Amino acid sequence: MTVVAGGWTDLAAADHAALHLVEGLGATVATHVVATDEGRRVLLATDAPVADRLGRLPGAQVVDAPAVARAHTARAAGRLLVFRGSDAVTGRRTAAQVVAASEVDAVVGLAGTRVEEDTELDLGNFVRPTWRAGRCELLVQAGPTGPRPFEVRDQIRCCADH
Repeated sequence: MTVVAGGWTDLAAADHAALHLVEGLGATVATHVVATDEGRRVLLATDAPVADRLGRLPGAQVVDAPAVARAHTARAAGRLLVFRGSDAVTGRRTAAQVVAASEVDAVVGLAGTRVEEDTELDLGNFVRPTWRAGRCELLVQAGPTGPRPFEVRDQIRCCADH
């Protein structure tokens, strides 16, 4: 497990820096937001081959962040930027199709949104599941054309840094 820092203070900056380097590699890359004395910092956690690529980003460096590494390895925390099957879970898919085609273990409805295996989801062109309690979960909320991902690629600024 490798943790990479690049001076990013928000998810959008870390995403932008990392996405083009890791897409298509079949690796899992997760973002972890940590509090420091200077403010929030975003770290990327991933496996070694992808970490080598991320380490070549301008200003990026491998850091010692044992709590992040433990949480990532245990699948206890982290927001997945790239994961197995991430390119296959876009558009309109049922919850069962998302689980079958990707690293996602479960699709979880928020705020009373019911999700069954045959529930059709409106995923758009990007999903960001989270690791929680050892599982990869895609959080969805009610949308005008069916449940949609809670987290989108371009977060509202007030929501992007938690």
